Amino acid sequence: MVFMKERERLQKKLEKNMMFQKYLYKVVENAEEFHEIREIIARYDTLTATHEVGIYARDKGYPVLHRGGRRVGSIWLYLEFKLLKV
Repeated sequence: MVFMKERERLQKKLEKNMMFQKYLYKVVENAEEFHEIREIIARYDTLTATHEVGIYARDKGYPVLHRGGRRVGSIWLYLEFKLLKV
């Protein structure tokens, strides 16, 4: 009986999360820059890490460097952020 309830709970959770899988497949089909779902997830991870480093730089008072209209991060700032975060 307990196993049946657990199975039903997991089945509902699986069905609920399938909408994300379907969405990511549609993104892969329609986006030229992504060919696999893992590429989308890797891009998200990169953007999240860049954002975290930017927040860290802002809080520490580091100047934001610009080159050609794009923000340019410092490898030293990134390493400092990663070392202090651990």
